[in-house]
Amino acid sequence: MEHIDLVYKLLGLAAAIYGLPKIVEELTSLKRVRLREEFKFIQSFLTELPSAHPFVIEKWYLAISGREDLNANEIRFLVSLKAPGQALRKYARARKYLEFSDPTESTPGRIAFRQEYPEQRRKWLKRWYITWYVFFAVCALSPVIFAPGFWDSNLQISLMFSGLFLLVFGSLAYSFLADYARILRGEELLLML
Repeated sequence: MEHIDLVYKLLGLAAAIYGLPKIVEELTSLKRVRLREEFKFIQSFLTELPSAHPFVIEKWYLAISGREDLNANEIRFLVSLKAPGQALRKYARARKYLEFSDPTESTPGRIAFRQEYPEQRRKWLKRWYITWYVFFAVCALSPVIFAPGFWDSNLQISLMFSGLFLLVFGSLAYSFLADYARILRGEELLLML
């Protein structure tokens, strides 16, 4: 009886090992098909972009990115840049700190940092964000770094305590790092203009 269980387990393992490459191949081929469809979609859209209605442009952006946070003029402007994919991603990421001036008859659209974020304040904010990121990242890992004897007493409590620290302080560290990255993406975008 024990041998039959072992045989079943080995057959299941062999089937998994045999089937895994096929699953990976299917997933990668599906990605290539999706990328080809996306390319055709974008190509057809870009030919229609100059005359497209603002609603169509906003829905195109929604279809590509899954986000609805940009308006048609912003999208038109960003797509006209040298690296439109990067520009769209960076602008969407840094939008909290940036503002877009709609085009007029005499001037094209323009992207700049909001008035409340001049260069000096951005430098200060980046230092602030990175300092708090390091502080909270160290706090998140502190049970592992600073209390090695703590792990000898009770492993279950140690894991729970470390998980709590990682969850609370790790999420705070991530939020400060994300704000730092938003400012950097905005600065990178302005260099692209």
